[in-house]
Amino acid sequence: MKKIVGTVVIVVVVAIGAPYGFGIQAKHEYERTVGLIAETSQLPFKVIDYKRGLFSSTAVTAVTINKMTLKIMHKIQHGPIFFDASQGKPNGLEFGAALVHNDISFDPEIPELTNLQKALGGKKLLIWKFIVGFTGGMKTILYSPPFEYTSNDGMLISWKGMDEQIVNDKRYKAFNGFVKFPGIAVKSDEFKGGFSEGYQKFDYKQAQYNLWVGDGLSSVEKMELAFPTFGLEKTYVFDKVKMHLSTEMNNALYQGKLNFSLNKAQTPMGMYGPVAIGVKLLNLDPEGISMIQNKMKNKEVSPSFQDLKPAIRKVLLKTPTVVIEGTKLTLPEGDVSVDAKMSVGGPNIEENFDNAIYTTTLEGDVKAIIAQAVLKKFLGMGMEREVKAKPDVAVLSPAEQTLQLDKEVMVKVEKLKAIGLVSEQDQNFEVKFSIEHGKVMVNGKELNLNSL
Repeated sequence: MKKIVGTVVIVVVVAIGAPYGFGIQAKHEYERTVGLIAETSQLPFKVIDYKRGLFSSTAVTAVTINKMTLKIMHKIQHGPIFFDASQGKPNGLEFGAALVHNDISFDPEIPELTNLQKALGGKKLLIWKFIVGFTGGMKTILYSPPFEYTSNDGMLISWKGMDEQIVNDKRYKAFNGFVKFPGIAVKSDEFKGGFSEGYQKFDYKQAQYNLWVGDGLSSVEKMELAFPTFGLEKTYVFDKVKMHLSTEMNNALYQGKLNFSLNKAQTPMGMYGPVAIGVKLLNLDPEGISMIQNKMKNKEVSPSFQDLKPAIRKVLLKTPTVVIEGTKLTLPEGDVSVDAKMSVGGPNIEENFDNAIYTTTLEGDVKAIIAQAVLKKFLGMGMEREVKAKPDVAVLSPAEQTLQLDKEVMVKVEKLKAIGLVSEQDQNFEVKFSIEHGKVMVNGKELNLNSL
């Protein structure tokens, strides 16, 4: 009997004491989180109400900007065990220190949001919750159900929904998660468009000198924009857009990498794509980058060159480098591929350097293979205004002006070939040059840019 009574007492203590203890922890984490958000965003977030109960609590956070107040009402269930019946998945039985459901309101109300809410029969536009872990970390879940809505001015919005999950550690020094946007379509008299299968995933953590390392991927399966003008539609369609950004610490240096790709883009000017762009940022001094960031945090006073000079010098001493590789663009007139490597600075920069350091220490190599029609078009775009402004050309018909422009473009091409900057390769031109101490060099000789 004593054992049974003892067991019952333990169960009662755990059943009542655990939620009470987690309720205290939840309040502490809530107040700490609001403080961190206010500090990092520099917005006046504040706790305006908190009522703690045994098994659940309520709280209100508010921020006022330009006479508009955003209020977030929180309903907090205390752990260690709770049941989540919301639409935002994962739901059901959960374990943690607390489960928090959030509702948003605006004061004064935003009429369009209020009308949308009424049109949907009171259905929530956003389900927002987070689970506080036993060690203080948090999983944030956002879910928006699909809906269709016609605004007062006749705009039709077809929203396919949203699903988002973000996990962070207690110190907010590590984040990972994903966001799924099945799509949206908008149609009005002035505009129609939207996108399908938007997706983003990321995994970042704060490393030395408070710099973020990790990677993120963003993609859209299809995006369409149309602008009806005078009965005609200017339509842009982008197919399979992807961007991957990564950063890392490598040999005590901060490195970055960006890859962008596009399957095709249909525009009023023609069909573009596929497009692939690769950029690397190498040899960045992490301490110097952090020093610059800290100087730039003061929004009231912009730092001068002299203020930033020690940090800039620290960065330049490591010879920061940009590498462009694997870059190829398919344009209506032909293909363009680019490979380049450019660096600035070096290990021998004196403390009294000036702005000239950016050009005098610039070193690099650039090589581009450009379809002949593409180079001629680019040159023509740059020369068109000047050529057509000549008195003897201005009096010609539009067709004759175009013919004269084409002739002068060919003269410019021959000039570029003569100095060695451009050479022919079948149906392409190769553009090749180097930069030494800020001077453009072609075949070992300095190129006078003013003569081009």
